[in-house]
Amino acid sequence: MRILLATSLLLLFAIPAGAQITPGPLGPFAIVDDNGKLLGGADAIREFTWFVSLSTPQGTGFLLLLNLDPGEFGTNAIRFPTTDCSGQAYTLLATVGGEFYPAFDGDFGLTIGPNSTLYAVDTLNEAVLNYQSVLIPGGCLVTSGSHLAVPADPVGDLAAEFTPPFHIVTASQVQEASVPLLGSWSQLLLALALVLAFGAYDRSRRNQHAL
Repeated sequence: MRILLATSLLLLFAIPAGAQITPGPLGPFAIVDDNGKLLGGADAIREFTWFVSLSTPQGTGFLLLLNLDPGEFGTNAIRFPTTDCSGQAYTLLATVGGEFYPAFDGDFGLTIGPNSTLYAVDTLNEAVLNYQSVLIPGGCLVTSGSHLAVPADPVGDLAAEFTPPFHIVTASQVQEASVPLLGSWSQLLLALALVLAFGAYDRSRRNQHAL
């Protein structure tokens, strides 16, 4: 019984409590994917071009959404100091600033690479990068050069998190459609129930031995 309980607890807490990419703050409007999953708050700049707010462990910012259908994000070339597009990623600060106004934090930005990977960008850490390869829509291009760039840390795959096309809804529609999610609190309550059940079972066994 104790081995079973320990195994159950290990499996329980091995389940991720949540995704790396979560919705940012909502305004009057929000953007959802084709399954109704919330991306984040919406800020329109043109009829079919929006900024969507996203939250990551590194911070919260806006990502440029060029088209709701088919769900096209603004992408940037990602540069690397290696010849095979591996290791620390970098992007040009000019592209980050152009896509993420208005930003929640002037020291933080978000960008998406050609591989649908979302990157968190430290906009204060700009330095000359001697790059050896560039990730572009066609794949990894081996090319060299020098440019002012900032580190870009991968957060997650947007294509794996959300299903296009995307839709504009009001914040009230999001609240009406929301349902309780099984998150870390549910995991904690389930763990507590398992512990209490084991305690009752253990006391029962001890009472039987005492008799």
